[in-house]
Amino acid sequence: MNVLSPKSLAVAALLFAGLAAGDGLAQIAPAQTVAVAELAAPDPNALGILGPSAGGLGADMWSGSSMAVVSKVLPMLPAPTTWHSLLGLERRLLLSSASVPAGETAGQPLLLLRANRLWALGEIDGLNQLLGSVPQSAWTADLRHLHADVALVVNDIATACAEGAALQTINSNDVYATQLLAFCQISAGKVNEAGLTLDLLRDQKLADPTFFALADAMRGIGVTKQAMPGPFTALSLAMLRTTKTPLPDTAAATPAPALWRVIATLPNASLDTRLLVAEKGEAAGAVGVDVLRDTYEQVPATPDQLAAIALPGAGAKDARGTPRGRALMYRAVEQIFDPLAKATIIARALTQVEGLPAYFTVARLYARELVTLPQDSELAWFAYTAARALFAAGETETAQSWLNVSQNSAAATDHPYVLWPLQHLADASDALRPTPSMLDDWRQAPANAPTDAAGRRRTAVLLGLLTAAGDKVPVETWWSLTDGPPVLAAKMAAPALRVELRQAADAKRRGETALLTLIELADLRDIDPLELSTALAGLRAVGLAADARAIAVESAIANGL
Repeated sequence: MNVLSPKSLAVAALLFAGLAAGDGLAQIAPAQTVAVAELAAPDPNALGILGPSAGGLGADMWSGSSMAVVSKVLPMLPAPTTWHSLLGLERRLLLSSASVPAGETAGQPLLLLRANRLWALGEIDGLNQLLGSVPQSAWTADLRHLHADVALVVNDIATACAEGAALQTINSNDVYATQLLAFCQISAGKVNEAGLTLDLLRDQKLADPTFFALADAMRGIGVTKQAMPGPFTALSLAMLRTTKTPLPDTAAATPAPALWRVIATLPNASLDTRLLVAEKGEAAGAVGVDVLRDTYEQVPATPDQLAAIALPGAGAKDARGTPRGRALMYRAVEQIFDPLAKATIIARALTQVEGLPAYFTVARLYARELVTLPQDSELAWFAYTAARALFAAGETETAQSWLNVSQNSAAATDHPYVLWPLQHLADASDALRPTPSMLDDWRQAPANAPTDAAGRRRTAVLLGLLTAAGDKVPVETWWSLTDGPPVLAAKMAAPALRVELRQAADAKRRGETALLTLIELADLRDIDPLELSTALAGLRAVGLAADARAIAVESAIANGL
């Protein structure tokens, strides 16, 4: 079969275009030349899995930005983070398809920088998809190392072994590639060959007793917990997954979020280890709330134990700050049908973590129960608690329904002024813009009286959030905070970062504004209220108003609103 070259195909296309237009071949002069340019290969650093319709920040998000600045600042992104509003924006920033910033980078390629931050976040699913789109010509040893680890985490042994073989081709002395080779040989039943590979690693003085212990276990040689001091890696967890060897409880301290979902669902791990890792993994967004619920369901309890938790004053010992206690409370809520009893337990669970980052995990844990509970006057005493938790969980519509119950109840006189800011900050319609009298009513509510440093900070955060949302805050209200101790944060962003962020927002550099905002707002509980306000105003200025609203609500709750 004859195959036309790209140049011949281009000429043929021109000929057919002329015929279709009725021009005929005669109108193409014999002496006319046709220039055919080779299409440049797509830049792998522009790869992503999110377009604008899927939540991406847009192909032009780096327009006007410098590669030197982006590549220097991107490794500073917080990871992991317990703030899910920031986490959502950071994931989208790293997974967006976009033209690369202008200029050259003196360090690692942008694609590798992004992939490393996704791994640090524990965003395995998105990272796996991103790496799956990398063309063959763009693979480097660093990317292959990372791809092998991701494949091991998702139990894709074939891909991990293929990457190991490719790494050995690049560098036959790559120790990790040799470890992978041993694992793959054992997995394929080539035990003798694996023995030779393990001997080679021993000759190279590899100091990894956990790896050798698990290799022996895979070959049928016994292993004890004491033989596995860790640290645990994607490879060691994949090896352990194939054996019945118990995972040491010390694995609960594994610092890599990318591995937490594996540990939380590993049958070889103790229930206490899985509970600890599922809780911290959910808080960081590396483990889904459904995994946490499933793990809680595995905590043994009798029907009488669960029924007793709903009694006034009961269950306090079980629930006092332990994962098993929190699991029992959750199981009781799941198995008790009485709405009043459910609400009683949920209120207790939320109260126990009030003011802590764990509040958001508990709110997400019970969100589906709060959505289905009857929102009527019988539970008016619970309406404020339910609404605030649902705002924390991102269930704004149902939160509003509970808030209506609270506002219409004589049992919740103070609650409308307590939750009004959250209702406004989460509302995209701007239907609740505050008036001076509304602000005064909020400040005079007993729960908001700024009589101490915490109350003054809470007020300052609210005023900053309202200002960022475009609300007119009377200067007199700001002046009221000048008496007494300062309300600034203990930590403030570096001056260069703050200046760069403001310049990026003013110039409408969307990706850079999001990037710098995520770094500046690393801890929503310890941010200067004015920095918070300026950063959120910048997000709105570059078209990321929904992200600004989500961060505003989460930061408001984190600071006691």
